[in-house]
Amino acid sequence: MRYQDMPNSLNYDSITEMGDFFDYSMTLVNLELPDQALVYVNNEFLENTGYEKEEVIGKNCRFLQGPDTSESSVNYIRNSIKKNIPVFVDILNYRKNGDWFFNRLILIPLLLKNKKHYLGLQLDSSHIYDHCKKRFSREKTASQLSEELLPHLEKIDQLIHSVEDPFAAFSDIKPEIDLIREFVIEA
Repeated sequence: MRYQDMPNSLNYDSITEMGDFFDYSMTLVNLELPDQALVYVNNEFLENTGYEKEEVIGKNCRFLQGPDTSESSVNYIRNSIKKNIPVFVDILNYRKNGDWFFNRLILIPLLLKNKKHYLGLQLDSSHIYDHCKKRFSREKTASQLSEELLPHLEKIDQLIHSVEDPFAAFSDIKPEIDLIREFVIEA
């Protein structure tokens, strides 16, 4: 989708009116202004980032970047804008208070008032990151627990299969069972 492919019915007023009622963060950047400045942000954007409208209008969106923002994501966005093509990327951004959030960013090239713009749609996807991090942590803990328990389980298995009366062997393996119980309770 390039600028010339956009329908003529889209105009600045219809875009900003839509943004005022949109449930996601929405921005509009005029590429022909110095530093590709923001010309519109909706209330969702302001709530998500913690900025006031007066603080962001006329500025480039790079104020959302911080020390851990991926340079490759920034370069991908920059190169896509130079090529006038849509952008879809997850990027680590920062709120005004310094808290980070994962921004699922979609940028769409538009021609409005005969000027090149990019419409930005942003979704805070931090909850997806948090979910993956928790799941990875649980899987890592389970894996570590398995590695620690495996030798004890093997010893129990050997003892049970080496005696004629498995119940009589219980007294021999009770320390191993108690150790396993401690591992499981601590996990």
